Amino acid sequence: MVDALKSLYLGLCPNCDGPVRDEELLSYGVCLNCLALGADGNPFDVKPGKYSGVLELRNKVVEFEDFFKTLVGARLWSLQRTWAKKDSHG
Repeated sequence: MVDALKSLYLGLCPNCDGPVRDEELLSYGVCLNCLALGADGNPFDVKPGKYSGVLELRNKVVEFEDFFKTLVGARLWSLQRTWAKKDSHG
């Protein structure tokens, strides 16, 4: 029954300050208006805004974590992840 409850948060999209649904926040981190859709209709990128830089940094760190895990066979420690964020941020 709890799954049927949906919330709409007005002015709380971190990228455009527009309305955002709880499902959108959990799935994409931004509202659907801030997503650039691909040819197949699936979201692939966030439109420029206040939050797009944060998501871009997060994606770079996740990509580096995957690269690190394939090379070393272990996940990054928290300190290594912090340095990866600092290095990716420039």
